[in-house]
Amino acid sequence: MIAHCDYVAHLISTHIKPHDTKGLLIDVSRPKWNLDVDGALSGTDKTITVTDVNGKRYKITVEEVDAPVEELVDGVSEALKSLTIKA
Repeated sequence: MIAHCDYVAHLISTHIKPHDTKGLLIDVSRPKWNLDVDGALSGTDKTITVTDVNGKRYKITVEEVDAPVEELVDGVSEALKSLTIKA
């Protein structure tokens, strides 16, 4: 099964700043790849760094979970069918 970490990380990184209605975020990084010390891809995980107006940094990690959606929370599968993210 294909992991969509790239897509999920892209959506998060591009939609956080435009939805910062209070203007508390000064920077949202592009998703960073999970690379080993030699620069080879070591997983599908992606990391996004967010910086607020006080210079505090936050790390958002998007990683694949080894469980089908149905096993995570009852009813999530139906809820995800109607989920939309508006720009």
